[in-house]
Amino acid sequence: MNIDYLKSFYYIATLNNISKASKVLHISQPGLSQQLKKLEAEIGHSLLTRTSQGVLLTSIGEVVFEYAKSIFHLESDLHEAIKNLSESKDTLSLAVCKNFGSFYLASRIHSFKELYQEAQITIDTYSSQAVVENVCGHNYNIGITMFPELINQLNAKPFFQDQLVLCTHPSYTPDRIDLKTLSTLPLILREKTSNTYQLIKLFIENSILTSMDALSPMFSCNCSNIIKETLLAGTGFSFLPLSSVQAELQSKRIKAIQVENAPCDLLSFQYAFVQRPQYELNYYEKEFKAFLQSLPSIEPF
Repeated sequence: MNIDYLKSFYYIATLNNISKASKVLHISQPGLSQQLKKLEAEIGHSLLTRTSQGVLLTSIGEVVFEYAKSIFHLESDLHEAIKNLSESKDTLSLAVCKNFGSFYLASRIHSFKELYQEAQITIDTYSSQAVVENVCGHNYNIGITMFPELINQLNAKPFFQDQLVLCTHPSYTPDRIDLKTLSTLPLILREKTSNTYQLIKLFIENSILTSMDALSPMFSCNCSNIIKETLLAGTGFSFLPLSSVQAELQSKRIKAIQVENAPCDLLSFQYAFVQRPQYELNYYEKEFKAFLQSLPSIEPF
């Protein structure tokens, strides 16, 4: 099928007027009418009928028009993608999981910016699962996610060791508790679809508690900032990444509690830099990947 003839038909139908289509395509009206006839001959059916109000699609014409619309929308998307790629050499657009992006990375991204002042940096935070989906869906070229995540379809480079620790307000006296005490605490949990929740679930199921039903959650929340502010206000307990509460632990505004006789090694995890297998990093993306590799992991609790 001649793509130029299909485009002529598409614009005639879209503009509902051969004269308007002729001006947009810079083709004479007789030439445009001739292209339409050749397309109809190729398909073997009439596609348009002329009326005093413009043109009407035949039933076959409606089918051809819908396919033509998809084809030319894809063409437009292709040109837009090429344009965006050509303009992306100075950009660093990141999809980052909430735990890492909202705290540890937020406190250190200025160091990268000082080294690469020309870089145009955008950081958007998501759940780890959403980071993977966004990178796979070409909404972002690179991301940072908790590892392991379901990232078989991406290249993943672990770069940072972290762990979940039980946190509360310093007014709580004990420094250590057992699992029985843990089961009675008013816990604030992350949402069930989060990797944080899944790590806690694994931890609990491999302890004497055996089930999340043994816990006494106060509420669940998908925002670590809200959870942290609740603890700072003197309410509740929560498992938070150690990297996200370093400043509060040092200033003694939040307290970390050791859970004794529990499989705490199951609360350790890594963050990973992810990209699509066939994607070639631009200059700033390469430098940012190297920057991440240089970040020191936190000391285990």
